[in-house]
Amino acid sequence: MTKPVHALAVLGVVLACAGVGGQAPPAPAAASAPAPGFDLSGYWTAAMHEDALERGAGPELGDYGGFPINEAARLFALSYNASRVTLRHHQCDGYVAPYSVRSIGNARAWEERDPHTQRLIAIHWYNQTFEGHRIIWMDGRPHPPAYAPHTWMGFSTGRFVGNALEVQTTHLKQGWLRRNGLPESEI
Repeated sequence: MTKPVHALAVLGVVLACAGVGGQAPPAPAAASAPAPGFDLSGYWTAAMHEDALERGAGPELGDYGGFPINEAARLFALSYNASRVTLRHHQCDGYVAPYSVRSIGNARAWEERDPHTQRLIAIHWYNQTFEGHRIIWMDGRPHPPAYAPHTWMGFSTGRFVGNALEVQTTHLKQGWLRRNGLPESEI
């Protein structure tokens, strides 16, 4: 299978900064750090009418439109049986980060900042459905080496690009992209 880099673009509201008393805010110093983007902190819930197929019964077997898959992924997905999660060795399978974006339930986001400089270190995302805690490192740290352990949430780094948060995730265990058995490769 191909090894995709998952990018999650989270759009936010751009807040306009108005000056006090009609004056424009002071220009930033030349050596200042880039703007931190926007704050995603708070409670989030998915609009159930968006991606309704993913949040309801799931797509039909064989419906893989929009996903670049190879023959091995197609055969794996065609052999999927929803009752497999009733087998003892699948009882504790977790949800992977890309799937969690379309899961039902509420989520909570909060920032982690350096207590001395207030520089953004990470954005934490906690999903109610499966108690998944994803950390998106925003401090420029590198991804671990390929042999490092793979987890359900993987290792994510992010950066603000305009009014969007771009996230790159590696070190994910193999999971699924859709509830019809479409697999994702381990990356």
